Amino acid sequence: MSTVLPSLSDVPLVTRGIAFATPPVPVETVVPVPSRRNQHSTVNGSVLGSSYAWVTGSPFNISTTPPAAPIEFGADAPSNSQVNLSWSDVSSNESGFEIERSTSGIGGSYSLLTTRPANSTSYSDAGLASSTEYCYRIRAVNGWGASSYDGPACATTTAAPAFALDFAGATYVSFGDPAVLDLATFTVECWFRRDGTGTTVSTGTGGVANAIPLVTKGTSESDGSTVDMNFFLGIDDATDRLMADMEEGAGGSTPGLNHPVIGTTTIANGTWHHAGVTYNGTTWGLYLDGNLEATASPGQPVQSQSIQPAALATSIRSDGTTTQGFFDGVLDEVRIWNVARSQAQIQGTANAQIAAPQSGLVARWALDEGSGTAVNGSAGTTVNGTIGGSNYTWVTGAPFNLSFNMPPAAPTLNAPAHMATGIGLSPTLSVGVADPDGGFVTVTYYGRALTAGPPGADFTLIGQPDTQYYTGELNGGTNAILLSINNWIVANRASRNIAYVATLGDCVEHGDNGGNDIEWQRADAGYDLIENPGTTGLAEGIPYGITVGNHDQSPNGDADGTTNFYNQYFGVGRFQGRTYYGGHYGSNNDNWYDLFSASGMDFIVISFEYDTTPDQAILDWGDQLLTTYSSRRAIVLSHYLCGTGNPATFSTQGSAIYNALRAHSNLFLMMAGHVPGEGRRQDTFNGNTVNTVMSDYQSRTNGGNGWTRIMTFSPANNTIQVETYSPWLSQFENDADSQFSLGYTMSNTPAFQVIGTNNGVASGSNSQRPWTGLLPNTTYEWYVTASDGQTTTTGPTWRFTTAADGGPPTAQVVSPNGNELISIGAGASLQWSAGDDLGVASVDLFLSRTGSAGTYETIATGLANTGSYAWTVTGPPTVNAYLKVVAHDYATNTAQDLSDASFRITDGVVGVGEKVLEFALDPVFPNPAPKGARIGFALPRAAQVRMSLLDVQGREVARLADGPYPAGRHDLKWNGRGAGGAVSSGLYFVRLEVAGRTFIRRMAFVN
Repeated sequence: MSTVLPSLSDVPLVTRGIAFATPPVPVETVVPVPSRRNQHSTVNGSVLGSSYAWVTGSPFNISTTPPAAPIEFGADAPSNSQVNLSWSDVSSNESGFEIERSTSGIGGSYSLLTTRPANSTSYSDAGLASSTEYCYRIRAVNGWGASSYDGPACATTTAAPAFALDFAGATYVSFGDPAVLDLATFTVECWFRRDGTGTTVSTGTGGVANAIPLVTKGTSESDGSTVDMNFFLGIDDATDRLMADMEEGAGGSTPGLNHPVIGTTTIANGTWHHAGVTYNGTTWGLYLDGNLEATASPGQPVQSQSIQPAALATSIRSDGTTTQGFFDGVLDEVRIWNVARSQAQIQGTANAQIAAPQSGLVARWALDEGSGTAVNGSAGTTVNGTIGGSNYTWVTGAPFNLSFNMPPAAPTLNAPAHMATGIGLSPTLSVGVADPDGGFVTVTYYGRALTAGPPGADFTLIGQPDTQYYTGELNGGTNAILLSINNWIVANRASRNIAYVATLGDCVEHGDNGGNDIEWQRADAGYDLIENPGTTGLAEGIPYGITVGNHDQSPNGDADGTTNFYNQYFGVGRFQGRTYYGGHYGSNNDNWYDLFSASGMDFIVISFEYDTTPDQAILDWGDQLLTTYSSRRAIVLSHYLCGTGNPATFSTQGSAIYNALRAHSNLFLMMAGHVPGEGRRQDTFNGNTVNTVMSDYQSRTNGGNGWTRIMTFSPANNTIQVETYSPWLSQFENDADSQFSLGYTMSNTPAFQVIGTNNGVASGSNSQRPWTGLLPNTTYEWYVTASDGQTTTTGPTWRFTTAADGGPPTAQVVSPNGNELISIGAGASLQWSAGDDLGVASVDLFLSRTGSAGTYETIATGLANTGSYAWTVTGPPTVNAYLKVVAHDYATNTAQDLSDASFRITDGVVGVGEKVLEFALDPVFPNPAPKGARIGFALPRAAQVRMSLLDVQGREVARLADGPYPAGRHDLKWNGRGAGGAVSSGLYFVRLEVAGRTFIRRMAFVN
């Protein structure tokens, strides 16, 4: 028999309690092997080797059921960035725990946050956003499955520390030049509090000369390359107003040119404000505390590839070290977006400290570090910065407490439909109104008929730019050129219907000229020509005014300097008493206004003195003038309003004037000089378009060669045709910048009139107003304003056309219509019916006492079509009275009707010579009878008469007559009383018994 080593598949490796220290060594030991044919045989074995021991056996505890759920799950937020979780473990067979989190509330979507090992009872979720709610749930898991969830449990992180950064002296934050801040469109926001003067910087050519930086990416360096600024948000120290600027980039008409925008509100020290500025690629929007301060439309691309650094409280050149200008004050919650946000979006987050990533948000600095020199990006942004300089302090942050009054929504149209036809002549106008703030609004309706009269004749306005080299006789210019211009104006006054001459500043070169007035003498001789009655044929000459430019001031360009010679030669004394001279601001004529009319239109011209830091009081003066003269079409003159090009860029004064006056719908044209060349721009606010045109030729040969602007107003075509002509050269300049057409509506359409006002209209409801007295076949315009008491929103203008007139109206006399008897002094109800397809405009009533063909006297005219008129009957009495009713429709058609037969007017006495042929009882008059009635009867011969008043049951209520009456007509008065006192209202019968006959009339009585 052989010795066989058992197969490992036949023998257990480990049996109860055996352990091996080293691999077993084969020995000559016999191990019985069970037969394959006998599976119930006992299998025995032997341990091989000596390195083994008998130990405690296997636990035999493999789980076949899921674990129990944890209990007492809770969440607590100890800080602004962490939530602590805790629970109790009541399971003995979990392999671990799964924790899920929702960031959208307790009912939101949960996702796996983390797994924790078996027997865990706590976890801390860190790196969270402040002031944010987080919700959690937990379950235990093992290889056989998961328990049910415990929770949810929610906690809200605390608010972030409210710090801000206080800058003083040469202190700032620099961020370098991150690519994410190279922006073609943008919104820049911050909270700021100005505490001191700071240090100014010029933002560049055409920019702001005295800018205080808040949030910048770039500064003035050189023009036309990537060292131009991308954006600059700051304060204009000259006016203490919010400002923003950018430089024009590649693809623009003038790369490197600045395009600033300046606000209108003075910023006081020590007051927190929210600032925001947007640029959408063409248009600025400047916001202070969520309110729109100013707009401008450069229409040019921004330098979005600037390599200059971004910074807070300063502006930095491309070398990264040269700082220009410093802000003295506090900054907080600075944000930069890569889109131009709307006003609603700016207001919606102005009071928020944004902690989470937002679409379009590319940089955000909470300035909540509270210590150190690092300023880190947050809300998902990664642009970090470092404080430069030592004069800074971490202080309490902004209040984030702005309140906004949202303007009412534009009214929406209910009826009549826009452009509807066939509308009746008394339509009900209906609109829907809503105010985002709720409450009530005041709704005012305005309307007019589009019944324009024939257009007036063409007329001309002359624009004279910069005559300084003619009066100064410099650079080849001579006063003869100025004389040639004004002589041409006089010679063409009638043929061109020249209505006004507008000079555009810099009348002379040297202002007060050290006391030498020779230049002003030349100007005086030149303008004598156009105001001379003998040469112009006009008693006051051609209306004109001299605008004050920078060279008319001494020192040059100083609005606070002197204009002595200007006021000596062209001051109030020269123009006072002329009908076109309106007046002036202050004690001199530096700022003035004129009034003139042409082709049925009235105009106001306001001239503002050159001033790079325009005074608010003077702007307010202009605003008040346009309010006072709201029915006049407004033209503004000022020396420097904009630059060259189309669209040209507003100057500081141009922007300030436009923003101050743009709300006036009568402003349509602004004219300027100053900048050599030609430029124009067009701005629209609340649907009203203002054209600004600039012309200045002083840099050309002979100081300008006499080039002059001719502006022909054509009411028939609603255009202003602009031409450039030189009387000195006798030639026109025909390029597109010198000859062009502007659209301007001049038709003689009536002004809008108030139809009516509805007060206290609930937000979200409809408002209705009838519009009566319209004409047939006429087009009408109307619009509605909605006011919440603070702001007013104007809706769109709607139109409809009334129906054509279908013919004359109808008219019919109802009462008295024949055979009635009415008494002098009594009240008579004159009744008629009248109709028309478009409505009866009015009704007239006339009376004849001498038959239908007799002479009619007037009872009343212009009555509304009510169908009745209460008339106190007048004498003399007559037996041949006729009533005439005349109805008028809105197309001035008429219709009339007479009584079918005569009726009587009596004084109660039987007429002499009257012959009565039979007994009769007249109808009761009036009927219904208020308070009483008159009852007439007729007797052909003397007779015993009984007259009674009976109720509907036949009972006698009152005895009206009982006795003998002579032959003739008789008239009884009943006072509304019976035997029992006052008779109650109701239906009654008058019964006349005479000569064996009975007559009955029905009467309604109203007590």
